[in-house]
Order: sequence, then structure tokens, then C-alpha cells
Amino acid sequence: MPDPLFPSEKICVVRYARRERLTGSHLRCMVGMLLCLVNTPAALPRCDGREPNVPLFTATTYAPGTSLKPGTDSADSAPVQGPTSRSPVSERVLRNDTFTVSRPSIEDTPATVALSGTWESMVNRVAENASATPLFMKKDLSGTPSEPDISDPGPDMGNYPNSAYTLRQGRIYVESAPFGYQTGNAQGPAAWNWPFLLRYGLTDDVELRLTGNGLTSLQNPSDGKTGFAPLILDTKVHLWDEQMDRFIPAAGLEVSVQTNLGSKELQVGVQPSLNLNLDFPLTDETNVEMTLGYTGVQADVEVNQCSFQWAVEQQVTNPLQLFVHGYYLAPAGSLDFSHVIGAGGFYQLSKSMTLFTSANAAIDHNSPPFSTQLGLAFAF
Repeated sequence: MPDPLFPSEKICVVRYARRERLTGSHLRCMVGMLLCLVNTPAALPRCDGREPNVPLFTATTYAPGTSLKPGTDSADSAPVQGPTSRSPVSERVLRNDTFTVSRPSIEDTPATVALSGTWESMVNRVAENASATPLFMKKDLSGTPSEPDISDPGPDMGNYPNSAYTLRQGRIYVESAPFGYQTGNAQGPAAWNWPFLLRYGLTDDVELRLTGNGLTSLQNPSDGKTGFAPLILDTKVHLWDEQMDRFIPAAGLEVSVQTNLGSKELQVGVQPSLNLNLDFPLTDETNVEMTLGYTGVQADVEVNQCSFQWAVEQQVTNPLQLFVHGYYLAPAGSLDFSHVIGAGGFYQLSKSMTLFTSANAAIDHNSPPFSTQLGLAFAF
């Protein structure tokens, strides 16, 4: 008696729409496979509204002995007739990417997977249809890579906002800018610093982080100070992937606290911070990042400070990415704000190393008139 879940006497073909920015296509395909393996053809309407008659996926069962034409989704005989109602699995469930990854962007063409008989063949054929991660889709469905990849998900230092994405479980990033400089004004002296960021993937969606301005030298002629800036303990959680067909960005939540673990002359008190990181991948080459933040500042007086950081990133060539970025911050309820704008870039030197730099200028009297940094990011 044939296995009811993996019958060897019938052929099951799954077709699903492969298009830009649609997360969870492989999950939908696997659900479709299971449905057709129990002889339940199913279809869901396309969700972007451009082609409402094109399904996200269909699962069609063909009669025993049907011969499928190689390289196509057509058959020599008609498919077995069955119910054509909507799948009992809701679209919300099918769109939920249980792998917590972003869908690669590939051409708008249907893909066909032919299955017969065994679980091993089904898994192998799904794997064959996986594609590479594009530049701004930070994760893929291909499992843990055999070697570190600095582009998955990419450095957080370099531009002002942080990405919504987190490292893969067990991966480590070391990001550091040995050259960091800002000019002085009436609000503060010029300073050299060596900022750093250490990142560890606790899970695919939770990242532990240790950061700070590192070695810092305040260039005050009357009262110069040199020491190690306070450490910042940070955690980032990836909340959800982008669904740009609905204009829903990828989102991540970042919670940090600046400690007094540093040189005494540079301590400014314990300062909690909460940030919402957003990614809007507009195309394969263009990405918009935003960070909305709150910080409890404890300097001369305790204030609640709100911030908005942004960046527009453009992939120019395979190793080179350029960006413009900026930030706005001000005490809650105050118009005494700081506003900075600048530009920079990332250059990927190897699969595990990226060079980054930026130059920035203030457009107000509160911020350093000019600031710049040059650094490297390593993946392990």
C-alpha cells in the first residue's frame, strides 16, 4: 500500500510567483507541496494588486503516468480535477517567514518544482530553487554560510542609523574606526576618538552588542583629557522583515545603557536608550534606513533627548556603496536642536572585511562643525 503522504504513483507540481520583495516564497512552496501531496490543489491571490489573477502559488496533482515536459510547467495530459477553493492555510500564516529572513529579489517569472515520491527529493528540489541574497536583503534561506560574510547583514558603523537586521546565530562582527575626529565650538572642545562596536549573534533574531567611543582625547587647551570613554551595553532584536508591496519596512528594536565603566574624567552618568530601527529596501540597489530614538541624558542636568537618524544607501558597484546620512536630536519639548548632515561610503575589501568612511558637517550652532571617521569591519 503506497504511503498516503508520499505516494509514488502520482506527480505533484508546485508553481509559485517569484517576484521582488516577497518574503517566505520557499515556505509557501513547501506548504503548497504538502497540500498537493494530499491531493488538495490550492491557490492564494497575489497580494501586490498589480496582477490579481496570478496566484502566490498553486499546487496541482497530475494523474499517474503523466509526462511533464522538461523545463516547463506543462504536461502531456490534463491534471487530476480537484477542489479549487482557497487553501485552509491563511495568507497571514503563509506570509509569516518562520525562518526570520528576508526574501531575495529575483525576476518576476513563475518557478516550477516537480516532485515525486520521497521527502529527500522534495527537500533537494526546494534547495535548488534558492537564490543568492541581494545587497539590501540581509538574510537568505540557504542556511548558515560555510564562511563569514560581512554583507550579511552588513556593518552598523559607518553611517548614523542602525540596520533592522541582526547577525546569524554564532556569528561575530568587530567594527572599529581607529581614526575619528571632530572640531570644537562653543559647546565643546575638539576631540579624537577610536570608536568600536562588537556584535554577537545570540540567535538569528537577537544580537548582543558592546560599543563605545573607545580611546578619547579632548583637545581643550586649558583642560585637555585623555582616557577611555564609558562602555555601552546594547541588545538588538529583529522584529520583522520588510513587506514593501504593503510599504511595511523591516524593523528592529535596540535597547542600550551607557555605563560608568570608563575613565573617571569622561563619565557622564548612566544613560538608558531605546531605538527603533527601520529598513526600506526600495530596490536591489537603493535602501533607506531610519532610527527613531530616545535617550535619558545625564550631563549637567537630566533631560530626555529624542533623535532621528537617517541614511539613503546606493549600491554603485558590487564592492562599493555610497550614502548620504544625517541626524536630528533635541531635548524633549525643546527647539534647541542639533542637526548634522554628511556623506560617505562602504568598500568591501573581501568577503569578511569592509572599509567605511564618512565626512559630516553641522547646520546648527550646537553640533561639532565638522566630523569624520575611517574604519574597518570584520566578520567571524
